[in-house]
Amino acid sequence: MANIDDILIAEEIKEIKPYFKQTKKVLTEEDYFYAAVMSANVEIVNKLAKHINIPLPENFNNLISHEQTDKRLSLMQRWVKLVKSIDAMENYGQKLIDENKGGGELIAAADHFLKEINIKASQDGLYTSPINWDDRRTDYEEDLSAAHSMMAKGLARNCADAKGKSVVNLAKQLKSQLVNLEIDTKNSPNNRAFYSLLHSKDKELAEHREFSNVILANISLCLAGLGIFYLAAGCVNLWRTNGQHFFFFTETQSQRKQQEIQRCAVRLGTT
Repeated sequence: MANIDDILIAEEIKEIKPYFKQTKKVLTEEDYFYAAVMSANVEIVNKLAKHINIPLPENFNNLISHEQTDKRLSLMQRWVKLVKSIDAMENYGQKLIDENKGGGELIAAADHFLKEINIKASQDGLYTSPINWDDRRTDYEEDLSAAHSMMAKGLARNCADAKGKSVVNLAKQLKSQLVNLEIDTKNSPNNRAFYSLLHSKDKELAEHREFSNVILANISLCLAGLGIFYLAAGCVNLWRTNGQHFFFFTETQSQRKQQEIQRCAVRLGTT
């Protein structure tokens, strides 16, 4: 943690000191921030919020001046959780990008390999003929399988990279609109715009990178549940998800990040 003396002057530290939790031996930057919130000193709060990269809501000054201390602290803790949930979405998107580089190179290499395979197959009859009669695949079939596998990996990386960029872009847009969100204001135009933006990429967020795993997981669950119990559980899941999902494991990680952002925003009285 940066030296707090480099952020606040002695008089400011003295003003918020009575609001520190006595049980904590080591104070974090967030502890100083929450103490400033409880002190209702807008200048100190703004200074610390800027330092720890917490954008403040548009109606923050009114809130901090009029709300009771405990409620003010509770609302700001929920606000920080909302900010962190958006950061988590951006970090997840960046992770997808970082882990799925080189898709184009794999596709190009696979395409080149396929061309070589076709040329060799047209020139060498033994290449496409079985060496023995034990049902072993020919060298031609082995190479085709390897080339198509390489192509599939390249396409999968490209899809994951594109999804990562979409997730990062959405998180950044949400962060930029966050300051317009109005705490404890039901269904305002600014709040509706925030939720509209949050769900503007629903189709992209719902795309599974490995949907076959979802199908296999549901088959396993069905077998373990002896069919009839799985059917009943599926109906419950359909009800729980407001008619969206009968199967289990259908939510993607990016959708879970999105849902956490919505839960945090709702808890701030924005709907």
